[in-house]
Amino acid sequence: MFSTIHSILTLAAAKTAEVTSPAAKVVTGAARRVASSPPGQGAPQQPQAPCGGRDMFTGFFIPLIIVFVIMYIFIISPQRKKEKHRREMLDSLGKGDNAVTIGGIHGTVWQVKDEEIVLKIDGDIKMTFSRGAIARVVKKEESGSDTAGS
Repeated sequence: MFSTIHSILTLAAAKTAEVTSPAAKVVTGAARRVASSPPGQGAPQQPQAPCGGRDMFTGFFIPLIIVFVIMYIFIISPQRKKEKHRREMLDSLGKGDNAVTIGGIHGTVWQVKDEEIVLKIDGDIKMTFSRGAIARVVKKEESGSDTAGS
């Protein structure tokens, strides 16, 4: 009885394997041909592209160069212009200019030293700042016209 059940199950498994999609039959048929063919005569090989050379240059280095050019155009160049403008602003700083520090303190330039600037804040209050602490400068002519209009 055990052998009868075993043969029925084996026959059912074989029938299930035969009732598959046509694509699966094609794949299994190709696999059988490759497995049963003598060595060296299997499925035809696809030609492979040569390694390195011009393909590697165009595939890897050209996009990398393009990324660096875009980064220079959109990030580095504007930052250089901004730094140059800031350096010119700090070099043109003179006595009597109204300045605003990076901390938001408004004052009038009282004295300009090599690396320090003395701002007169209000009355007799004077504070010393480094040149890098000045955020923006408003010339006394521009600040006078702003206060006269209000």
